[in-house]
Amino acid sequence: MNPAPPWSTNSNAAATNGLIQSLLTGGNLINPSAAKLSVSGASSTTNQNYKNLFALYQGLSALSSLAQSASSSTTTVDGESAQQVDKAFQAGVQQVQSFLSSDPFSGFQVFQGTTFTADKTTSAVPTATTANYTGATLYSGPANSVIPAFQGDVQFGMTVTKSSGSQTVVNFNLADMGNTPRTMANVLNYLNGQLQAANVATRFSEQATPGTPQTITAGGKTITLPDSSPNQYALQIQGTTAEQVSFSAPTTDPAVYVGQTSGITSSMLPATSIAVPGFTPPKPDAVQQLVKLDASSTPIATTSANGQVFKQTLGSNVSNVQATATAPDGSVYVLADVTGTTAGQTIQGAQDVALIKYDSAGNVVYTRTLGAASTASGLSLTVSADGSQVAVAGSVTGNLNPGSTSTTTASSASTTVPQGFVTVYDSQGDEQWTQQIAATGGSGAGVQANAVAFGSGGMVYVAGQVDGAIPGGRSSGGPDGFVEALQATSVPLNDGSGQSQWVVTPTYTNQFGSSGVNRATGLAVSGSSVYVSSVQNGDAVVQQFGQSGTNSNSLTPLATRDLGSLGGGGVAGVAINSDGSVIVAGSTSNGALNAGTVTQPYVSGEEAFVASLAPDLQPAATDTLTYVGSGATQTATAVTVSGGQVYIAGKIATNPIPGTDQTSGYNGYAAAVDPQTGQVTWTQSITGMDNQDAPSSIAVSQTGSSVLDQLGLPSGSINQANSQLLVANTSVRAGDKFYVKSGANGPLQAVTISSNDTYKTLAAKIERASGYSATATVAPGTGGNVLSITQAATGQQVQLLAGPDGQDALGSLGLTEGVVSSKAAKATALAPTQTQGALPATTSIKNGYSLQLPSDMNLNSPTAVKQAQSALANAISVIQGIYQNMTTPPPSAAANSSGAVPQYLIDQLANYQAGLARLTGA
Repeated sequence: MNPAPPWSTNSNAAATNGLIQSLLTGGNLINPSAAKLSVSGASSTTNQNYKNLFALYQGLSALSSLAQSASSSTTTVDGESAQQVDKAFQAGVQQVQSFLSSDPFSGFQVFQGTTFTADKTTSAVPTATTANYTGATLYSGPANSVIPAFQGDVQFGMTVTKSSGSQTVVNFNLADMGNTPRTMANVLNYLNGQLQAANVATRFSEQATPGTPQTITAGGKTITLPDSSPNQYALQIQGTTAEQVSFSAPTTDPAVYVGQTSGITSSMLPATSIAVPGFTPPKPDAVQQLVKLDASSTPIATTSANGQVFKQTLGSNVSNVQATATAPDGSVYVLADVTGTTAGQTIQGAQDVALIKYDSAGNVVYTRTLGAASTASGLSLTVSADGSQVAVAGSVTGNLNPGSTSTTTASSASTTVPQGFVTVYDSQGDEQWTQQIAATGGSGAGVQANAVAFGSGGMVYVAGQVDGAIPGGRSSGGPDGFVEALQATSVPLNDGSGQSQWVVTPTYTNQFGSSGVNRATGLAVSGSSVYVSSVQNGDAVVQQFGQSGTNSNSLTPLATRDLGSLGGGGVAGVAINSDGSVIVAGSTSNGALNAGTVTQPYVSGEEAFVASLAPDLQPAATDTLTYVGSGATQTATAVTVSGGQVYIAGKIATNPIPGTDQTSGYNGYAAAVDPQTGQVTWTQSITGMDNQDAPSSIAVSQTGSSVLDQLGLPSGSINQANSQLLVANTSVRAGDKFYVKSGANGPLQAVTISSNDTYKTLAAKIERASGYSATATVAPGTGGNVLSITQAATGQQVQLLAGPDGQDALGSLGLTEGVVSSKAAKATALAPTQTQGALPATTSIKNGYSLQLPSDMNLNSPTAVKQAQSALANAISVIQGIYQNMTTPPPSAAANSSGAVPQYLIDQLANYQAGLARLTGA
């Protein structure tokens, strides 16, 4: 006789309520010893298997009940809060993991995760060096045609630096071709002839992308139209790692880079909509873009009309472009928020920050994700004067480096209150250090770093807003602005390795504001002076901080200038012009700002403004104020300076609705303003999808546009070296970890990520942690090298388990939690709706079963609750299937007439014999 399972109506098993109460009070979820069942005549091993299986089932059922309670906003469990229920739920998941790790079953195994013959990372790391480079598309059409991009005055130079350090400059002028038609083949012959004559190994070639045939349906048949989409052509550089190549042009223009949103965002739509017959409401379709413009009244090199060089649409998981900045090498950096996998990097939480480096031709050089475990927003970006460092700042929930022993510094703070953060990378995208800024008190809004700037001597300044008080600051009672100086020093390690680590010390903090709402919006450094722009109680305010006494690390407030009420507008930021004047720009509905001589008058409504102030912020005859507007709503959301000009970006209302103050759309714009005369020396309108365009950032490279844009080639050096660090190429952070267990009884070994780990060093760590039961190899994959983990020839099965919440490295690397076995095959999960009598046998895996149960399940969001419910229902069905296999002979059993008698048959025969003895009174 088989014991009645807990899901049977005949079962005497205890209800799950007791287990839930035990779990909520910190007790046990799984207790096999509490089971009273005993199958007469069955071995003690079989009875224990039943007890363990039923205890596991009841534990999973209790967790499922907790998840069900969390799915209802009106349901509580014994009066416990949602946070307490989630904490108890996660503790229960850990108990399930520990129970299964103890290998509680005899004759078969039950694994928590999935099973596979090889576990491969989905995050790829690019090869160490890249010899070839493909430029932007410069022509679409028939082959052997004269290419428009090659026409006119086309001159440029290539500097080739050999590994020995010697340099060769090769100049190209297509006029040297005379009357030869400038087709791709002819131009390539000329270019490569020049390179050959200069004894250079690098060569140009053609990169042809075949057109896509168009298909149509006619008469119920699908017809493919030939040559419906023309081939595309680009120049390709066929290089060698022994030669570093850079490009230049004799004539250049300023290049303006604008980050923007194009299209309809969800925030533009009403919370509720009324159905109107015949009217289809719009749907959010917004995309994030990087636009490059040639900022000359007569652009010398463009690929489209009106000076637009390119308009790159960023990935579908990029939700916002927050900042842009140019570097001395001609590249441009973009700081964005991402909500999913970006550039092959799987993010850990709901939202992360991505730093994307482009060359001047619009090709991505690299992408770096911050690696936030929960959620993060990037808000500011700056590049050091020499281009060797890049700093990003914003807000993050949770600690970026819990338990880390890397070169990164982080504060310990609440995992739910946002903190400010600053992260500094080198020019190759390798993280140098991270500092978090936490607040105490307040209403829970925390800290947000809105601006960041480099100073001298390793100093980095950060400014933003705080709810509560940051260390060294004092709250004014409402949201405050703040500025903080961080001193970063590279200190040699004392371990004899010759390596060093960054030590970051907050050296100065000033928290400011009134009882109203205050926030710092911009930051600029000029010598020993630090300027902070802010909005304080609705006014535009700029403050100067400077050195105090003999302490070069200390700052003190020196001057404050209140420009007056913004009338609901905002301050885009502050910058230092080439003459030392302080530039403040933004948007206002106040036509009487207190900022000096008005060079261009205010018209009406909301307008952009540019104010030029004396370095000491005291009113001076040189102070000027320029309003930029024409009566339609015009904002300035970003500001920078270059070549003595002030560049602003924002949006302008279009298509005003007659008789109202509303508009049906906005165009984006970028403009250059002479702050002394107030004249707009250059401007460019940018249109977006659905008549909606909203620039959010602007950056300028003074010599960034040239004939190279026309050729699809970058200015400056072509990047040939790629970082191999895991913290650079995935969202994993130093200190993140996962666990490895070899065989059923092997110890649980942690594999912890270090700041200098590569796939090669990680492979060695995994093999050591598995006791060499696993083989980890690095091999080429899609987009770069990947890591593959298999069972060693003489090894045991290897389990991979997720790391602690907020520190798990498996997901960031793209590894799957589960069991690696040379004979793995997926177990069949039973449908949760099936009843006991209808359960088919679960497919075993080398005497094992896979519950496919993630160890990082939680109930902290509606999505997480649904995922937990689904995973638990799947795991419970597998448990039911195991019971079916224990009590039902395999279909092929009757055909076996020889060999050892299976244990299940011995147990059943013993049951039958015991029953017969009772019936006959023996």
